Amino acid sequence: MRKVLVIGAVLGLLSNLTFASTAHCLKSYQDHVQTDMKLSQKDFDGNFNGGFRTLAHEGCELEAAILIDDYMKFNKTDDSMLHWHAAQLRAIAEDVDGAVKHAKLSLYDNPDPVRTGRWNDYVLATVAFLQRDRETLVYHRNKLAEVKDMFWGNALNLKLIDALIQNYDKSYRYVIEHVNDDS
Repeated sequence: MRKVLVIGAVLGLLSNLTFASTAHCLKSYQDHVQTDMKLSQKDFDGNFNGGFRTLAHEGCELEAAILIDDYMKFNKTDDSMLHWHAAQLRAIAEDVDGAVKHAKLSLYDNPDPVRTGRWNDYVLATVAFLQRDRETLVYHRNKLAEVKDMFWGNALNLKLIDALIQNYDKSYRYVIEHVNDDS
């Protein structure tokens, strides 16, 4: 009986912490909606003094992704990098459908291999990981590997895709948090 009470108390404490965390994220999101919609895209996307990165740094990934959605609507922009960041944040928050939707919106219609490297292969490999399609993941990984030295970003993106393959049974969050581990 005592064991059941202790377990119940621990679960109650954990649910309160989750609620407090959720309440914190909601409040922080609401504050950012009031202050960040008129930021330049560079300021919204590029620093920790405002914009979505501040929320993400607080562990409020889903709220940060929603803030990006709000920013794009408010500023009437359809920027591929903002879509990509929303995709990453939603993937971390385990909103796979939302992540896939935004990832596909970040694809280039006519990619320039010099300027963008193999961006679309990187994105499609990530989508394949999220959808648990190993064959497609490996296909796009190999396309990216063919040109890893052609564009500076390809090698970095290939490192992440290789980590996705090595940790195929893990969450996107796990891979992102451990991609630089040497173990």
